[in-house]
Amino acid sequence: MKILTVFKKWGTVVAAITAALLTVLLGIILIVQVFSRSNEELISEHNQHQMDIAWSTDRNLATLLQQTEDALNYAVTVSVPQEDEFLSAGDSEQMLEYLRSIPLTKPDYISMILLLRGDVVLLCTADDGDCCYTFPYGVNPEAPCICADETGKNYLAIIASSVRSELSYAALIDLQEFYRQAAGNELTKDY
Repeated sequence: MKILTVFKKWGTVVAAITAALLTVLLGIILIVQVFSRSNEELISEHNQHQMDIAWSTDRNLATLLQQTEDALNYAVTVSVPQEDEFLSAGDSEQMLEYLRSIPLTKPDYISMILLLRGDVVLLCTADDGDCCYTFPYGVNPEAPCICADETGKNYLAIIASSVRSELSYAALIDLQEFYRQAAGNELTKDY
């Protein structure tokens, strides 16, 4: 009988210990689930914030591109007697002065304006007068194009065709400066 009493006591102790361990284990599982859900919510909020930044930057980029395109289209649709002089008499000085007067040369991200015939650069507003720019994929007035200088640096070129002649105008966008200006409101300086 004593043995039976001892087994009953031990059975009660083992059952109590088992119940306590199960309670602790269930508590740990619940705590892990709460922290896991909390962590998932933080990650979801972080991802949503990143998407908001991406959408905002995308809207800024699209707006800047549209403003550049609108300004260039306006510049080539107004009466440009310098273009006629350039085509008839080869007066590149007056044409170059006109190119430099286009308001697009004011933003930091516009590197220069090119005057083109087809994909051949005739004039550019570069200070050194170096017009070694090529369009490896061709010139397309309907969409932005890639333009490269002789060092291999790429630019995004917004092209507008003249309404009076076979000439085209290209605003070359320095991609690093362009992105820096568009994303500068959302990103820190060292991002």
